[in-house]
Amino acid sequence: MLTCFMCQKMYPSSQQLISHLRVEHGYYPGPKFKLFCSQQGCRHQFLTYAGFRKHLNSVHSNVQQIAQTSTVACSSSEPVATSLRHMLW
Repeated sequence: MLTCFMCQKMYPSSQQLISHLRVEHGYYPGPKFKLFCSQQGCRHQFLTYAGFRKHLNSVHSNVQQIAQTSTVACSSSEPVATSLRHMLW
């Protein structure tokens, strides 16, 4: 599972983690934009979602493969159509 560095929620894929960062935290590229890898023992930082996603998919792909059989729960309080949209990446 991949962990959000802002709230510690866990997600089984890089797509779901990035979607969470955008929707729940409003985290979009800007002047002070930085992404941090919060996987155990990893201290990498990224300036783009593309670099962050590439790192997660290559360096931590084993974490995602293990998690693919897990269920993801979303705590969004948005209407169903809106809350589902952020999970369809």
